[in-house]
Amino acid sequence: MLSLTFRVLLGILPLTSIWLTNLLVNEVVSVIQNQTDIRFALYLLLGQLVLFGVGYLIGQVAKINDQHLDNLVNFYMTHTLLKKVDRLPYLTFENPIFYDKYQRVSNSSSNVMSIVQEVLSLGSSLITIFSLIGYLFSIHWSFIVLLLITTIPILMIDVKFGGMRYQLLRFLTPMGRRESYVSNLLNNKFTFKEVRLYGLAPFLIGEWAKLFRINASEQMNLMKREVRWSSIGEVLLLIAYSASGVITLLLGMQGRIRVGDFIAVLQAMENVQKGLSNSTSTISRLYEKSLNIQDLKEFLQAEEQVVGKQEAQVQRIDSIVVDQLCFRYPNQEHAVIQDIDLHITAGKKIAIVGENGSGKTTLIKCLTGLYNTEPQMIQVNGEPLQVVDRRSYQDRIAVLFQDYAKYEFSARYNIGFGRVEDVDNLVGIQHAAAQTNIHDYLDSLDEKYESLLGRSFDGGNELSLGQWQKVALARTVFRNSDLIILDEPTAALDPRSEVEIIDNLFRLATNQSILFITHRLGAASLADEVVVMKNGRIVEQGTHAQLLTLDGEYAKLYNSQAKWYNNPQETAQEQESDHYEQEEEVLT
Repeated sequence: MLSLTFRVLLGILPLTSIWLTNLLVNEVVSVIQNQTDIRFALYLLLGQLVLFGVGYLIGQVAKINDQHLDNLVNFYMTHTLLKKVDRLPYLTFENPIFYDKYQRVSNSSSNVMSIVQEVLSLGSSLITIFSLIGYLFSIHWSFIVLLLITTIPILMIDVKFGGMRYQLLRFLTPMGRRESYVSNLLNNKFTFKEVRLYGLAPFLIGEWAKLFRINASEQMNLMKREVRWSSIGEVLLLIAYSASGVITLLLGMQGRIRVGDFIAVLQAMENVQKGLSNSTSTISRLYEKSLNIQDLKEFLQAEEQVVGKQEAQVQRIDSIVVDQLCFRYPNQEHAVIQDIDLHITAGKKIAIVGENGSGKTTLIKCLTGLYNTEPQMIQVNGEPLQVVDRRSYQDRIAVLFQDYAKYEFSARYNIGFGRVEDVDNLVGIQHAAAQTNIHDYLDSLDEKYESLLGRSFDGGNELSLGQWQKVALARTVFRNSDLIILDEPTAALDPRSEVEIIDNLFRLATNQSILFITHRLGAASLADEVVVMKNGRIVEQGTHAQLLTLDGEYAKLYNSQAKWYNNPQETAQEQESDHYEQEEEVLT
């Protein structure tokens, strides 16, 4: 309401200023010609100065108010978008089209605020325009005809190019994302070392330059067309202004207006034309932004993940039964996994092994509810996953993915994020760190568990890949869940350290089920059950001893790795190789 008030006041100021100018000029002419008292002219001059001062103050206060409104809108829109993203199905984030749309709507807060400001500005301009049109009409009707003739073509031109700018934005969005991606490869610390060593910079810069030129060329072509058509509009405005000057002169020669009126009419005509030009541009921008808001509307209406019925809350996971599980990605013909049968009971330890691409990680994403599956394929405590409250179910699961997150927060937060409501439980966090053999390192840092991890921010501490993995594993342990799922949890560690940590987890997690994926079969031998996957199917299933007896796929894999666990010399070489790999990470 305050912003609206300011815009109304700013809208009537031009007419007031022109009216005072008219009176002042006429009074000055009267003083010069008739030698009358100058005091009224001075009062008018003072009034005009006061008007200028009031206009300036209103404008400055309006700026402060607009900034406050901008902050409120920006917070609300960003908050709304982030909450919406949190409710979207996980599979959405594997669709490139989603990222194109998200990039367009991510600036929606500025678009919404811009629309608010544009509407207020348009309202203020219209108040000015109509008040001045009323004044011009009182002088002569021909001024209104001139304004109509020039305004309508300009409005059509601006609206047309507003739509074209939006269409160009949609066309260039994927290319713009690609350009940003290539640029990021050149300044990201995680990719820069390989870019430098392999001499990729010239090629990547060339790729970036091609994308940049395409973007710039398309925008420039549209700009040139817009300038050509806008020039026609400017010519029309110039003709209308010149014609109004001729009409004013004729009226003056006929004695129908005085000198002050002559100046006031020209000022009014100039202000109206400027206001109309700004208004048509504003309407064009509003049209363009309304198309962007349509994207925002569609994004906010996107289908959200199914969270299940409230009555099917999960207080504890006692069993998970997987029955003939199949999963196929959208727009793909073949299933990634199929005919999967699995029974997970409380306290059971299951190892899943298999070559890359065998469907192990996809299986985990289905089990955790990240991917939606057909009813009855996954049952939790005897209830289909579709009718289970998804949030309560996932609260009882801890997952360490292969591409785990490295949070550049303090060590306490990095582990405490496993159960964020207990992030101040330092004793529990230290206990989890001790279970994954990372406590001694974190405790040796200058600020111990309050030390910042990572090097993106000042004062941070870089960790080796193996240390980061231990921190992530500690975060999983701290969650204190019923089911722990580990996807290659110790890939950055040497084989013997991996066995030691997994064995320690198994001994401490007596009441927790553990499902872990590994390429190293020394740790798999500790599990109650080993599942071997190949080409999206389970090809072998049983205990470590049973599968060795079968002399099949598992036996081949295990025998090929036996040297890591039986030959100390080769194990030491493996550890040394891993040490160098970790040192390279530190040097980044």
